[in-house]
Amino acid sequence: MEWVQLTQAPEAFLGGLAEFQKYLSGLKSSSEFSGEELVRIMKTFQESFESHFHSEISTIAKLADHPNAPKEGTPEQVAASASFKAWGKSTVTKAGVIDVVPFFLLNLDRTVEDGMWANWPPMPAPIKWGLINIAGAFHSGWWKFASCDAAGKPRELWAFQAAQAKAHYEAKP
Repeated sequence: MEWVQLTQAPEAFLGGLAEFQKYLSGLKSSSEFSGEELVRIMKTFQESFESHFHSEISTIAKLADHPNAPKEGTPEQVAASASFKAWGKSTVTKAGVIDVVPFFLLNLDRTVEDGMWANWPPMPAPIKWGLINIAGAFHSGWWKFASCDAAGKPRELWAFQAAQAKAHYEAKP
């Protein structure tokens, strides 16, 4: 996907995302929630959303081969690396410590690519533990939807757990 197409691609799924947000924020209580309705809404933008993000990843990966990309070991590369590191730290620092950071850490699969990302982002283990277990405790009910456990290992998604429990309950005589 060309750069111009990549920057315009979100237009294809923004309407669906707006409907998604409107539906969820419009619920007056959890009893009004319909999984079937949410899935219906998500299907309206699934293909364009998925296509965009797959294309975005490959486009970003190709940036290293761009003729203007700093060459490894040059002062320009060192400066760019420092800039991206500062930007990343600033972004995480500005994020909500009791909501965004635990969400990020609890959806970071540390087993992927043979554990290559097990120690990412680089931070002392006690800090990471505190962000997940202490800061995360403020919204502990939210994290049942996380894709990984506190150790960064993938777990069965809550929706599947709930469906299995429902099926088991309904199967009882």
